[in-house]
Amino acid sequence: MASNQRILDVAQKIGYSSYEEYLASPAWSTRKEAYAKTFPKKCYVCGETGILHLHHVCYDRLGSELDSDLIWLCEADHALVHSLADRIENAHDLVKTFPKDACKKLRQWISTYEDKGLVCPCCNSFTKVYKRKLNKGMVQCLIVLAKLTKTSADNEGWVRIGKKFLAKEDCLEIHHKEYAKLRYWGLIEQKVTGNNQQTETGKWRITKDGYSFLKGTIKVPERVFVKHTKLVAVSEEKIGIEEALKQPFIYEEL
Repeated sequence: MASNQRILDVAQKIGYSSYEEYLASPAWSTRKEAYAKTFPKKCYVCGETGILHLHHVCYDRLGSELDSDLIWLCEADHALVHSLADRIENAHDLVKTFPKDACKKLRQWISTYEDKGLVCPCCNSFTKVYKRKLNKGMVQCLIVLAKLTKTSADNEGWVRIGKKFLAKEDCLEIHHKEYAKLRYWGLIEQKVTGNNQQTETGKWRITKDGYSFLKGTIKVPERVFVKHTKLVAVSEEKIGIEEALKQPFIYEEL
């Protein structure tokens, strides 16, 4: 397995400051186009033809790769191979010897048990899918945020949430009910800034769907499924604002 330092040394030898810089270069784009003309875009492991990455099984010839140095991998198998590479010698090259359904079976095994929580055999990290239900407390947070938008938001609708910016009772009401989870339903969004799309701590606003939900014109999934703070699935069952609050609600009375 090529070490990160070894890959960096090879990249610098051909004039790049990092491997990532090489992957962003016109030279690599040209190489990928040439490879695609000879080898159709299909995952070497599972045969998927969706979003694919051109994976290096050998890093020794960056900039002048042989066809045998490269293979197409889908996103899931590419991530799995790199996880294995941290634990298995020559994993990048060994992927060519994997049974065609090996990665698929491993992913299926993980997905079968991750609702209970397990340690991934590849990366040795704990993984679990958490099931969240839209409850009364969360919807009450959305209502408080709607009220604050009228009194405390900037001209783009962003509200600064925190002890320094809100009245004590509003701050306690919002934080106590875990308002941030509303983002999984697309009802609120956090402000992001800069080219790197960094989130701005404490700045939130209600989305278009959030207002539609408050007005009772749409329903949202009753439950969401979250892994590593990322939304991975939603339930088919839907819920409206009055069902969540368990009482009538009139948006115009806010």
